[in-house]
Amino acid sequence: MVANSQKSLKLSLFDAFFFSLMVGVGETYLPAYALSIGMSEWMTGLFATLPMVAGALMQLVAPWFVAKLGNVKRWVVFSASCQALSFLPLLYFTFYPPSSFLWFFVVVSLYYGAGFASGPAWNFWMESLVPEAVAPQFFAQRHRISQIGILLGLVGGGLALQANMTVPALSSVFSILFFIAFLGRLLSSVMLSLKASDPDWKYDEGLRALPRSIGRFLKIKSYREFFSFLFLFYITIFISSPFVTPFFLEKMKMSYQEYMIALGALFIAKIAVLPLAGPLIKKWGVKKVFFLGAIGISPLPALWSLNHDFWFVITLQAVSGAFWGLFEVALSVVFFHQIQGKEKIPLLTLYNLFNATAIVLGATFGGQILRGLGESLDGYFAIFVLGSALRLLLSVWYCRRTFSQNTFLPVNTTDEINSYSGPISKRVRTF
Repeated sequence: MVANSQKSLKLSLFDAFFFSLMVGVGETYLPAYALSIGMSEWMTGLFATLPMVAGALMQLVAPWFVAKLGNVKRWVVFSASCQALSFLPLLYFTFYPPSSFLWFFVVVSLYYGAGFASGPAWNFWMESLVPEAVAPQFFAQRHRISQIGILLGLVGGGLALQANMTVPALSSVFSILFFIAFLGRLLSSVMLSLKASDPDWKYDEGLRALPRSIGRFLKIKSYREFFSFLFLFYITIFISSPFVTPFFLEKMKMSYQEYMIALGALFIAKIAVLPLAGPLIKKWGVKKVFFLGAIGISPLPALWSLNHDFWFVITLQAVSGAFWGLFEVALSVVFFHQIQGKEKIPLLTLYNLFNATAIVLGATFGGQILRGLGESLDGYFAIFVLGSALRLLLSVWYCRRTFSQNTFLPVNTTDEINSYSGPISKRVRTF
């Protein structure tokens, strides 16, 4: 542990708040902004997902850059600063709309690329910075602060849009949101730059670590099956997930305030279930909680076809948020206990790529169905029902297989399970 470590841990809490504020007020409302400038409903779904795979491809070179720079801190601060700067072109577009939507895809790809690139190195850095004895308490506190930041951004952005708030120097409400998001990530970068770093915390593996990580996937059966399931599961999720925003705003005709409530219901339910997830994992085991979450979230989007009432949808959102909380906690436990030391950067880099590729494949398939059915209500219900059915079948099949053959990844379920909210770079907002 280096000098000034306590100061670094406090700075990390501020970093978490400002980063999460950026996500809540900026990233969350990107699809709504795309709709507001005339992007079609099916293209908006792709706009929310396609840049992810471009970003994931960009971050494949991150291990090489980290090794060249020598110290992970430099790379994390650089990537975070680039992510902050990516909001400036978006701010510019609110004044002078570009001639092609392609420029939006490019800028948002840079946003996700910078975010993906910093994540694995940040995990490596934090594992070195945070003493094991205080890790559970520290990351639990950090996670709560992150939730507060996202919620403040989400609620503030929704209220500003509903009120059509204006500032003389800025052209629209979205200008305000993007400027706040820029400041949030910029302040997050400053907090990162002030944190401690030790010359011994050096990553020198470079790109040669990636082939070794691929070999690890191919050699170990439980790894192959687990990550294959995640890949297919995210495909089925994102057949429908990216099109929830246009469904809410264009088909249900939600106001921005109602849209904010819909997003908030899922998020608040997820927050509420988090304190229960750790004890449940210790009591039942991570495998049971993982499948409870996966199977629980699977059928819910299909139920939107039964009732269009706003409060019925809000109830489904809350139930979905609770199951998503269990699923994400269990997944974080698996990653936190299975990926150690210098493996974190290449393995999480590959995971980001697999995850983003699955998201784009699912969104492209769902988008083509929606486009083919004329962006009608029947088209939305088709992708909601199809996505739900496929993810439910896949979850039940993999659940039965792992319990019958005991092939699920082994995870320790000791008191360290409370560190489930530890340094895992995974942020997939979904419905």
